[in-house]
Amino acid sequence: MFFFLTLFLSCENSFEYEYQYKDYQAGEQEEPMLLVRSEKAFKGDISNYLQLTGTLESNAQASVIPETNGTCLALYVREGDFVEAGAPLAQLSNRSLDAVEERAELELSRAEREFEKLERLHKQGIVSSREYQEAEIALKTARTSYTEANKNKSSTTVRSPLKGVVTSVSLRQGEQAGGQPAFVIMDPENLRLVASVPERDLNTLHKGLDVEIFAAYDENLHTTGVVERIGPVVDPQTGSIQLFIELPPQAKNPSSDQNKTSSFFRPGQFVRAEIELKTHHDATLISKSALIYQDGQPLVFVMKDPPPKSEVSQNDHSEQKSNSTEDSNDKDSEDSTNKELNNPKDNISPLMAFQQEVSLGYTNAQHVEILEGIEVGEDVITEGNTNLRNKTLVYTPQMKAAAEANFDSQSSAAITSGSEQQDEGLQEKK
Repeated sequence: MFFFLTLFLSCENSFEYEYQYKDYQAGEQEEPMLLVRSEKAFKGDISNYLQLTGTLESNAQASVIPETNGTCLALYVREGDFVEAGAPLAQLSNRSLDAVEERAELELSRAEREFEKLERLHKQGIVSSREYQEAEIALKTARTSYTEANKNKSSTTVRSPLKGVVTSVSLRQGEQAGGQPAFVIMDPENLRLVASVPERDLNTLHKGLDVEIFAAYDENLHTTGVVERIGPVVDPQTGSIQLFIELPPQAKNPSSDQNKTSSFFRPGQFVRAEIELKTHHDATLISKSALIYQDGQPLVFVMKDPPPKSEVSQNDHSEQKSNSTEDSNDKDSEDSTNKELNNPKDNISPLMAFQQEVSLGYTNAQHVEILEGIEVGEDVITEGNTNLRNKTLVYTPQMKAAAEANFDSQSSAAITSGSEQQDEGLQEKK
């Protein structure tokens, strides 16, 4: 009993490490099989997409340059603050403008008093109409000067020209302002993507075309935009034309809750865009992971039953004639494989991976269209195909599970039979 138990454990351990395809009668060297995963080629629809990348920008943005020079007395906003149109951003001080306003106010007061006096005298007929008109003109001039001085002084309060978010503040309290942008305001709710499109794709594009837009680093963040207009000229340096894509308005302002990370598109964000150009229906499709390239030629590995020994021998014999430069070790290995293929006595009946050149059509993120080389229903290897060679023996996890179950049942039967034989031997001795 102990002998059979030891034999079972040793066989079980060796079975877990490696499945091998043996020729028990010939006793030749074992050839290892490779574990792979596969999927069947199927019929489906696949579309051709124009892939674009670019940076989002706001439809409304402004660089705020103070209208007058002055020293910054106070800042009312910082980066990320949401402001309404006309909201104060900073307060400047300009002594020259203060003095001009004060003089204009004094001149206006003097002109008003002089006009009131001449108006009374004109009604009494003491002064002429000419003197009265001159006083009236002087009053209007004084009022205009005061209005202008007051407006110039009010320009020391820097205000937002539009509703949006403060994205940049380059002014500091106590600094001298004027001549340079002090603030940048952007509307984060209305965005657009300006992308460059090759000239060859112009015939497939038109205004109103839907565009799927994805965040470059978060595929879950996406939206559907629309082609708003196409640029009027082609860039002679790059051979491309600008495409203006309008995004739908954001649901709410992303800066409304600064304590939470909001899933919103933002101005300046790098995005990826897809425009569906054409769709092929009932195309032959395989998983994109099944595709490999050799010297630029697309290939796939197809799993099939190993051919009969006679067929393998004839094929190998013709290959040996055409490839007389191969060394003797490779020939011995091929002969050994052929012999093993003729005597499958392992717990696993392996399949063989055949290398197949294919012609490709449309491609998307998961699948690729096969124009030639693969038929619907064929098993193509999707995992473990990078290290394969033509006519390599392979097995799948499903085959492994079935073989393990069969092996366990056979081992249990052997142990039971050995125990019964041992018990019978003891009975005979007694």
